[in-house]
Amino acid sequence: MEIKQAIILRSDLKMGKGKLVAQAAHASLMSYFRSEKADKAIASEWLETGEKKIVLKVQSEKELKGLFLECESACPCSLLPNWQGS
Repeated sequence: MEIKQAIILRSDLKMGKGKLVAQAAHASLMSYFRSEKADKAIASEWLETGEKKIVLKVQSEKELKGLFLECESACPCSLLPNWQGS
């Protein structure tokens, strides 16, 4: 089984690339810590196998929240709280 972290960004936010990358890094760390609490062995394996990530985009906050609700019952997920892209 290959373990990858999916980072999903909103394409409707008007922000610079640096800010977008910083927010993605925050999300990545939050998800890792949540994964470590849920299943330490899987989190360790992800670290040991190169910390693979895939970055995807959605068109809106509604789409992002919908994906989050679908995924949170299947795997550890994080959604940056009260994030309006500022």
